Amino acid sequence: MEEWTTVMPHRSAVFEVFAEAIKAAANGRLLKLMELMAQREHSVEDLARLTGMAMTTASAHLQTMNRAGWVSKRRERTTVHYRLSGDDMAQLYTAAKRVVLNRYPLLRQILDAYMSDPYGLFADEGVAVGGGVGASVRG
Repeated sequence: MEEWTTVMPHRSAVFEVFAEAIKAAANGRLLKLMELMAQREHSVEDLARLTGMAMTTASAHLQTMNRAGWVSKRRERTTVHYRLSGDDMAQLYTAAKRVVLNRYPLLRQILDAYMSDPYGLFADEGVAVGGGVGASVRG
């Protein structure tokens, strides 16, 4: 059996679909949802409240993640509950977070600043976010 990375007639389609699945987590809002679901199952209402998203926004993001296979859902009467689709998804999320924390200093700086002031009491002295890899932290 050939590896999926060898030359095949539709190799580009394989990578496009793979990229589409990975994009399901390439958004800060989706990562907030994943962080919560890595801890336990939540209803859409709880996830919206905990992330500060509108219910329709949270629901749309969760549907995107469900289509990509990242989350599973179950219905209990009129309430829909979501969780990561398996231990492998929790491991993937944890590994990605660990790699980024170790390899991307800006995230470590922002996280340290947040952890020292989680309620934003010193927000005016906060962190300058944006600007990509070369961005810096004020403070």
